[in-house]
Amino acid sequence: MRRLDRLTWLLLGLGVLLLLYAPVASAVNDLVTQYRLAQDRTRASQNVARTRATQQTRNAQLAANGLVPNAPDFTQRFAGAGDLTAHLIGHLAIPRLGLAIPLFDATTPALLAQGAGVVPGTSFPLGGPSTHSVIAAHNGLPGQPLFTHLDRLQVADRFSVTVGPQTMTYRVIALQVVRPEQVDAVRLRHGQDLVTLLTCTPLMQNTHRLLVTGRRTATTPATQAATQHALARRRQTDWCLLLGLVITGCTLGGLALRARAGHTRRP
Repeated sequence: MRRLDRLTWLLLGLGVLLLLYAPVASAVNDLVTQYRLAQDRTRASQNVARTRATQQTRNAQLAANGLVPNAPDFTQRFAGAGDLTAHLIGHLAIPRLGLAIPLFDATTPALLAQGAGVVPGTSFPLGGPSTHSVIAAHNGLPGQPLFTHLDRLQVADRFSVTVGPQTMTYRVIALQVVRPEQVDAVRLRHGQDLVTLLTCTPLMQNTHRLLVTGRRTATTPATQAATQHALARRRQTDWCLLLGLVITGCTLGGLALRARAGHTRRP
């Protein structure tokens, strides 16, 4: 009987750990990401300042000749690697999702495992008329929310792109699902400042691409406050989840010890 009780507690504990693994891992990654973004803000500004002139010239060329989205990147066949902080240019925040993730200037596997990257052949996200940046990120990565819930965005939602010291706000104007080879779905619109968020869909199948396009709108104290409020609420949820894990672990441990003590006292 004692072996049965011990096995029951062991299986119960393992079951609870399995159920909590995904949300707890996501919460831990969220908190670590927020800390890293705060610590790496200066490095991001330095990276942007170093390449700003070159990127502005490149954006002007794209405005004149049109976007040339790199097909391998658009189809998620990424290659190459590099130092994460050397490619960090800022962060992307989506208030509706309570999401803030690092933004990199490239789309290598190492970078996309940690945040979002600018798709080559599209505008570098400095803003301005006749620009269109495409920002890609994975979905469904264990413990990393990234763009997993991007499909929850709706027209008129807002997201912000911070590049170096500059924060730009975009209002969602369109959502569409396209095939991987439909790179012409992303194009410049004369005079407009656009950003498209790109991820694979449907989850775990990845046969198509979800595109969420936003048009530049004013960044006001109200929009900044809404973003900070959403991120603060996400942090509170993360901490509550971790606290719940600790309480659950202590409760299970206490019950297991009581059961063991009860068996010990039996004649």
